[in-house]
Amino acid sequence: MGSRLASAAKLLATLASLTAATLTHAQSNADILNLLVEKGVITKAEAESLVAEARQKNEPPPAAQPAPKPTAVIPTAKAGALEKLAFSTRLQAQYAAIGTDIDNAGDPADTNHLFIRRAYFGIKGQLVDNATAVITYDFASSNFDAAYIDWELNDRNSLNVGLTKVPFGFEEFQTSSGSLKAIERSAVTRFFVEPNNGRRLGAGVYRNGVFLKGKNGNWDYQIALTNPERISSPTSAGNDSNNGIAPWAYAGYKQAIGDGYLHSGVSFGYLPDQGGTVLGAGDDLLVGSLFFDYSQNNFRVSSEIMSSDNEQGAAPGQDSNSWGYFIQPSYRFSEKWEGVFRYSYVDSDGRGINLSDAVRSAPSGGTMDTLKEAYFGGNYFFHGDNLKLQFGLVYGKSQDALDGTEAKAESFGARTMLQLQY
Repeated sequence: MGSRLASAAKLLATLASLTAATLTHAQSNADILNLLVEKGVITKAEAESLVAEARQKNEPPPAAQPAPKPTAVIPTAKAGALEKLAFSTRLQAQYAAIGTDIDNAGDPADTNHLFIRRAYFGIKGQLVDNATAVITYDFASSNFDAAYIDWELNDRNSLNVGLTKVPFGFEEFQTSSGSLKAIERSAVTRFFVEPNNGRRLGAGVYRNGVFLKGKNGNWDYQIALTNPERISSPTSAGNDSNNGIAPWAYAGYKQAIGDGYLHSGVSFGYLPDQGGTVLGAGDDLLVGSLFFDYSQNNFRVSSEIMSSDNEQGAAPGQDSNSWGYFIQPSYRFSEKWEGVFRYSYVDSDGRGINLSDAVRSAPSGGTMDTLKEAYFGGNYFFHGDNLKLQFGLVYGKSQDALDGTEAKAESFGARTMLQLQY
């Protein structure tokens, strides 16, 4: 019992000395510790340990060290102007194996090839005053996918100035290449928007211009004034075959229907000097589109019809009213698996269409008047659209020669694509 009281007294004395050490000057602390040692409360070694500990606690913190200088500096906008900088990329590696059979003629060589479909790199810089600069370059095609300044006018409207897609066509304008369900766009979309080669119309995709976008309740809309031609060089000043302004307009409406939604809309474009069989000869081109996109739970179906009024589009003195449509149902079986089917049809109305014009990677089958395309495939999502594998079978059939004789060519094959984007 006596030893426990002695230990307790020793502990209390030690605590008292520690408290005193933090409240009094150094000399007073030394006197107290010497007295404790003389009285046998603590040993000399314990006193020295207490002194060292008190000194360590009372030492000032080390001075802050300067941050290491960066080894490289990326120049940005003027100090205080840049609020946010983001990078993005999209890489698509594709394989296509497609053959073409031409009735009563020699067949072209089959396609059996691996290639890079897209290799996008994008930079988006958000500045003060609601201004954003967007630049996206496709290394696969050696051209820009976007290069414009976006100015947010208010919470419903924004203005784009520069190079971007015109508001024409649901599958082309409304659907990103990174979220296509059938790997490639439909035959009718390709015929209407891909570059004019004497058959295709070249009436969509990228142009330099001014674009006003907006939303109001369930409505969304866009109007644009652009160069009439697709870009070959974004810095081109134009020439006598394309000097002019092309107006575009789009309006869409979204509404909930039960557990799903319906998005429908129309779009138009008027392209001066871009019609006929020779560009810049004074023949104009008018194109229009009507679409709907319905989704409910795991089911989705999209469809679009396109039409045109092409001055002397078939031949000198002969206009053409090319038209076509596609329908594409898809179903998500699980988080990872999705099935998709698509059918499309194109009537060139005497202008002419080739299998290679509308079915990407298909060997040429000669110029015909109409074309049908069917696709059946599936998608496997590792991480949504950011990392996915797509595969499918594709069939195309062109028929009816432009001189009225019976003719036919068919393409059949498979394509697959691996995509990674962020």
